[in-house]
Amino acid sequence: MEKSRMDFIKEASSTDNFSKLCRKYEISRKTGYKWIERYNESESLRDKNKRPFKSPNKIDSKIEELIVTTRDKYPYWGCRKLKKILEKQGYTNLPSVSTFANVLKRNKKIDKAESIKHIAFKRYEKKSPNIMWQMDFKGQIKLKNSTEYCYPLTIKDDKSRYCITVKACKNIKYETVKEALIEAFREYGMPKSILSDNGKPWGDSKNNVITKMDIWFMDLDIKPIHIRPKHPQTQGKIESLNKALKNELLKYKELDNFENAQVLFNEWKEQYNNIRPHESLNFETPSMHYNKSNRIYKEIIEEYKYSDNVLVVKIDHLGFININKRLHFLGEALRGKYVGLVKSNSYPNITYLQYRNFIIAAYDSKNNEFNKIGIRKIER
Repeated sequence: MEKSRMDFIKEASSTDNFSKLCRKYEISRKTGYKWIERYNESESLRDKNKRPFKSPNKIDSKIEELIVTTRDKYPYWGCRKLKKILEKQGYTNLPSVSTFANVLKRNKKIDKAESIKHIAFKRYEKKSPNIMWQMDFKGQIKLKNSTEYCYPLTIKDDKSRYCITVKACKNIKYETVKEALIEAFREYGMPKSILSDNGKPWGDSKNNVITKMDIWFMDLDIKPIHIRPKHPQTQGKIESLNKALKNELLKYKELDNFENAQVLFNEWKEQYNNIRPHESLNFETPSMHYNKSNRIYKEIIEEYKYSDNVLVVKIDHLGFININKRLHFLGEALRGKYVGLVKSNSYPNITYLQYRNFIIAAYDSKNNEFNKIGIRKIER
C-alpha cells in the first residue's frame, strides 16, 4: 500500500490533471493532498492510528503571529526553512514543522497547487559535485531608464546546489554564453556533463540537430544533455535557483545597468552559496558541500585520434554526409568536421555516427536514414 502511494506522489509532481490522477488511484482529491502533505513533512504514508491526540490543537497566539509574520517576509520559503531561520534568530521552544504547516494553512498562507510542484526534488541527484551542472537563462529584465535588456545566465551544480554563475548577459547568443562558461571553467574547473533545455543557443528544437554548443562541449570532453521536450521538471534544480533569484533579489531591486546588475548578482550569489540555508542539504549551505573540479579547462583543443576500427569521414561544407548515394543533413555545426562510422555489434543494419569520443546519431541502412539517439559518451 505504501508503495502505491509513493507511485501516486511521483506522478503528482508532473501531472496536469490532478483529479484524473486521483480517479486512477481511486481516492478523493482530499486524500491525494493528504498523502502529498505527509510526504513533504517526511511522515510515513501508512494509515495513521485513529486515536485522538491528547494535546490540544492550539498554540500560543504570539507564536502563531510570529510564524505568519515570518512567512509574509519570506513567502517563498517552506516550513522547515522558516523554523530554522527563527531558531537562528534566538527563538526557542518552537512548535514542530507540521504545526508550522497547520498554522500557515489555517491562515491561508499555503497554496495546495503550489505544494505539488515541490515534491520531485529528491528524485534526481548526482553522487558528487561537478558530475553535472545545470544551465538556463532567467528570462529577460529591462534595465532601469534604458531600452536594453539583461539576460541573467544561471549555472548550478547538481549535487551540492552550489551556484556556479549568475552572469548579466547582453544577449543569449552562443558567443556570449561561451565567454561566460569559459570564465566559470577557469574558476571552478570543468564538469563531466551540462544539462540544458532545447532552446537556443545550446539546443535546436526546431531542426533537432547537433549545435555549436554541443560540438564545443564534446571538444572539451563534456557531455551535453538536453531535457526531453515538455519536461521542464528535469531541470528542477536550476528552476529552483531561478525562482530564488527572482523572489529574493529581482522583486526588490531594479537593475540600473549591466555593471550594477553584475554587482547585485555577485552579492546574491555569495548569500545563496554561503548564508542561505538549503532544505535539501539539511539546512546547510551549498559551499559546505561543493569543491572545485580537477578537470582543468583546455585553452587549446587537442586533435582527436579515432580508433583503427572506425571509418573516418569528413562532413562537407554544408553539413551533409554522403552514404549509399544519398545526402544526409547532420547540421551546420558539423561542417568540415571529421566523424567516425562504427558498425553496431547487436544490430546488423545500424551504424553509429561518432564525433570524438561521443556517439551522436545512428544510421539505419535498411531505411537509409539517420536517427538522433541522444549524445552518448564512449568510455575507453
